[in-house]
Amino acid sequence: MTMRRIFAVLLFVCLAAAPSVLRAQAVSPAGVSQHPASSPLPAQPCGNAVEFLQRLDRREPVAKRIYESGMRWRAFLAAEAQAALLRMAEVNPDWRKTAHALCDGRLGQVRADVTPMAERNVADALFVLGCAAFLQRDFPAAAQAFSDAAALDRQNPDYLGALGQTHVLARDMRSAAPLLAAAWKAEERMRGRTALAAWLAENVADAHRSLGDSAFSAQVAAEAAALYAGALGPDAVQVGMARARMGGALLDAGRADEAEAALRAALDLFMRDSGPDTPLVAETLRSLGNIRVMRGEREAAGELYGAALVSAANWYGLEAPELGPYLAPLGILRYHLGQYDEAIELLRDARNAGIALYGSGAAEVQEMEGWIRLCEEARVRGALPGGAGGEAPRD
Repeated sequence: MTMRRIFAVLLFVCLAAAPSVLRAQAVSPAGVSQHPASSPLPAQPCGNAVEFLQRLDRREPVAKRIYESGMRWRAFLAAEAQAALLRMAEVNPDWRKTAHALCDGRLGQVRADVTPMAERNVADALFVLGCAAFLQRDFPAAAQAFSDAAALDRQNPDYLGALGQTHVLARDMRSAAPLLAAAWKAEERMRGRTALAAWLAENVADAHRSLGDSAFSAQVAAEAAALYAGALGPDAVQVGMARARMGGALLDAGRADEAEAALRAALDLFMRDSGPDTPLVAETLRSLGNIRVMRGEREAAGELYGAALVSAANWYGLEAPELGPYLAPLGILRYHLGQYDEAIELLRDARNAGIALYGSGAAEVQEMEGWIRLCEEARVRGALPGGAGGEAPRD
């Protein structure tokens, strides 16, 4: 994508949008550098989760990805691996050396240290082995270790949740959903209505939404929000994240009014917590734009999509491929307005961003290719004698 084109879109939206939707502020080409007011990552492992994860992925912009589910799982498993090693150190102090190796990011050393005990079917050693493999992105080895640990203790929420996440990564939601649900209930039985119970419930909601059970997903997300509020306080950013998930699931279920209420509650919390320029705000504005589209309110939808793009650009930077999901709805909206040239440019940028993020064969990329073909065909029809010209196609 080109910076000039993004600036043009943002300028158009800034001039058209209502002040209550979009702030008149500069867009930072490089994105924001400061951390938000609060983070959904655990305080641990090793004192600071962002710094620890950055040691593991030196080229990864970890601070900009703290709200993503995959990054939250990496932080969670690292923290739980450290906790397991410290439990093992209560019996044998030498395990503190392995805990230090984990904090240093020496994951190969961690795997070498715990393998002998894992081979003797010590559940915590198997779990640590799985966590280290997961953090190295050796997911088959992680899945095997987590499965072996869970077979030894079917009531341990950490083992069950970690195994469930490996199925999520394999896109096997039918296997993931019951494991995550079992982990959630095991956590409540073992430790009560904790933040971890809420996190597991949130993942159950995601799994069921992927399976198409949107109504149940919304119900579970609402319960996750209540659990977070009880464990962390009603203003915790995680409460808003669960409410946003609930809103998305309600929207999938066609319950637009309920979805809008949940999304606006989430947006209010995000704005109070971290200001207007985070992916949480951007995603929520985009979802609110989708509701306007459902209602046929395209002008209002365009304002919300533009506000979402501004928010995302200020977080990720103007050249970031992460802007693709925010360019796509603007391009589709231009198509419905009969503005085919602008639509094609935006959709091509969204497609190229998708290739950078997911690879050329990803479903997201194929979807953009389909929209581009529709725009090109509509543009040709409009140019023919007696064609539709600039009229928008019928929905």
